[in-house]
Amino acid sequence: MPRLYRQLAFDNCLYNLGNYESALSYFKRYSEQANDDEFGYLYQGTCLINLGRYEEAIRLLDMAIDIAPVDSQYLPEIYQEMAFGYSELQDPDTALYYLNQTKMLDCDHISMEIIKGHILLANKRPEEASEAFREALAQSKDSPRTMLRIIVSLYDNQYTQTSYIFLKRLLSSMPADWNEGYSYMALCCRDLKKPDEFLHYLKLATEKNPKEARTVLGALFPEGTEPQDYYCYLINKLNKT
Repeated sequence: MPRLYRQLAFDNCLYNLGNYESALSYFKRYSEQANDDEFGYLYQGTCLINLGRYEEAIRLLDMAIDIAPVDSQYLPEIYQEMAFGYSELQDPDTALYYLNQTKMLDCDHISMEIIKGHILLANKRPEEASEAFREALAQSKDSPRTMLRIIVSLYDNQYTQTSYIFLKRLLSSMPADWNEGYSYMALCCRDLKKPDEFLHYLKLATEKNPKEARTVLGALFPEGTEPQDYYCYLINKLNKT
């Protein structure tokens, strides 16, 4: 399973299903037919990063940069993926160089600040990461969704207790119809060995947001189990022990 923070939304169905090998073959064929289109090289690179093949990914993303027009809608994603690739290679300064290329582009600058914080945190630079996260919150006017994305980054970087504390504070302040973050809270409770809270938030997650529950918690259950059955599956399993 890819890191939670990198479970981003893409149009290609194979990519959405996490079938990166098949998606990679698809995008390779696309680039063979349209070798002057940065789109194919971008998504080849993205698939390769999810497969842990970072040097190959960077080579394809370099090709995407070389052929992309200056007004390409894909440039922010290309630079973002370059940043992720170099971060995984433990070269945060080069990662930040590419991320900084997005500053003059028309893109989601709040998202880029969160990614900057994520990369700094992953590379053991927590003070700088905190500055980037604070900037993202300031730009978003303390948006709950921005806070949730920061919490997921914290969780990915093994700040589980901190994630738990922040999520508890966030979820307790949200209105009754808020449906995001409960799956992440369930995961934190599981990791922190809080079984009662885990079951509580698992139930809420599957009721409020089955799609998020499947994405975040699906790997904990047998293949083919539907989110609405997660809670009963665990209860039945506990009753048999």
